[in-house]
Amino acid sequence: MKSSGISSDLLAQYDIRQRALKLTANSLYGCLGFTNSRFYAKRLAALVTGKGREILMKTRDLVQAMNLDVIYGDTDSLMIATGTLEIDEVYRLGNRIKSEVFLLLLILLVCHCEISALYCRPTFLSCTFCPLSAVAK
Repeated sequence: MKSSGISSDLLAQYDIRQRALKLTANSLYGCLGFTNSRFYAKRLAALVTGKGREILMKTRDLVQAMNLDVIYGDTDSLMIATGTLEIDEVYRLGNRIKSEVFLLLLILLVCHCEISALYCRPTFLSCTFCPLSAVAK
C-alpha cells in the first residue's frame, strides 16, 4: 500500500485497529442475532443487515454508473471487471472507486445523523456520537 509519509509502524497500528474493530463489530452482530444471547435484539440485527445491503447496492449502482461491470457482490465486497490488464490502470480505477464510495458513505452518515436528530429526545439533537457532527448540524 502506498502512503503519503505515514510510517510502516503507524500503518501496522492502523491495520491492527481496523481488524479489532471488524472483529468487535462481527461479534456484536452475532450477539444481536443469537436468540440465547443476553444482547439479543432481532430488530437491531436486521437493521445492521439492511444497512449493509443498502450500502452494497448503492455501491453497485455507483460502480455501474462509472460504466464498469460488477460481476459479483457478497456481504461487504464487489468484484468488478475493469476491462484492462494494465496494473496501473486497475489501481487508478480502484482508487477512484474507493474515493467515490467514501463520499457515498459520508453522505449516508450525514443523512443518518440528520434523520436521527428528528426522532431523538432534544438532549441528543447534536448527534455527538457521529464523527461528522459538525457537518451534520
